[in-house]
Amino acid sequence: MSRRGTITKYDDDQGRTRWRFRVDLAGGRGERRQAKRQGFKTRTAAADAMKILLAHHQGVTVRTDDTLAEYLERWAGQRRDVDQIRASTAASYLAKIRYVKDRRPELRLTDVRPADLTGLYVEMRRDGLGPRTVRYLHTIIRKALADATGQGLLGTNPADAAMPPSAKAAAAAERTIWTAEEGRAFLAWDRLPDNRRACWLLILNAGLRRGELAGLEWGDIDGDTIRIDRTRSMINGELVETPPKSDRSRRTVVLSPDTVVAVKSWKIRQAEKYLRVGLGGGASHYATNAKLRPFPPDDLSHRWKADADAAVEANVVSSYMSLHDGRHWHATQLVANGTDMRTIADRLGHADPGFTLRTYGHSDLDRQRSAVAKLDAAVL
Repeated sequence: MSRRGTITKYDDDQGRTRWRFRVDLAGGRGERRQAKRQGFKTRTAAADAMKILLAHHQGVTVRTDDTLAEYLERWAGQRRDVDQIRASTAASYLAKIRYVKDRRPELRLTDVRPADLTGLYVEMRRDGLGPRTVRYLHTIIRKALADATGQGLLGTNPADAAMPPSAKAAAAAERTIWTAEEGRAFLAWDRLPDNRRACWLLILNAGLRRGELAGLEWGDIDGDTIRIDRTRSMINGELVETPPKSDRSRRTVVLSPDTVVAVKSWKIRQAEKYLRVGLGGGASHYATNAKLRPFPPDDLSHRWKADADAAVEANVVSSYMSLHDGRHWHATQLVANGTDMRTIADRLGHADPGFTLRTYGHSDLDRQRSAVAKLDAAVL
């Protein structure tokens, strides 16, 4: 007998002696909730299982019948609605939570054990999902269940003892970054149409994010500066315009003299295109597609991939570089020219300057060659 449960003996369908227990669990609203388990070969095994179950529910003050997936979906939506996370971040969370909904639709929140989560991660890896994706889902689940514990829905966080892929396994693949010469050759390539050359100019020479470029208006450009005040993203198939992702992302970026000339030239050519089709008012946005409409963010990625792939085929560049890594190309050039990390962080809009230091504070091969050349000059 336990203070909160009972253990009894019974005969199963095959006449074998087995043990079972029944235990009262916290309801939190004056409700009585019982859990039953059976099939134990000994009384001791039943008692041990009951102790584990009670320990798991210790500290639970609120009853819920939610499945894990239901709770995760509600949690992501609530964090979005109270402005703890951006709508785009919530959409990213919900896309990963779908893996839980598809694979463990009946798993109740209060029944989740570390082994359940580890089994989910193993299944996802066997289905071909990468370690980065699986670890990202684990990070979401762990945070969500920590909140559930704080709210009295769980007694302990089972994700703390689960086994996701290691951080090393989930680390991003090493980036391919063009050389300075390749970046310049790409922008000068005569197969790039004017509108896309203008876009890639601000990716490489100003370090803009895709959403920042898509949201950039001509009114944000003043002489040699660009004011980043908005970003555009696609959320559930809908184009959404929001403030930048952080206070640091809301920033002013100074353009080089050559970039200023190129931007002004693009403004003239863009206006001429509008006049030819009877749109004398001109464009509101800097980045416009072949139909003279503002570029949707996803289309920018598709067009970059097509242009970069074609540049590889034409031997303009040696290998493919992603659109986002255009920002890294920009930062790499600043580092190579001796720009301090504080300035680089300001230009890129990094919320954490330490991230800039961790990412770009190493010596690349070109910087090392420059350093040893100076060493030779000093000692030989």
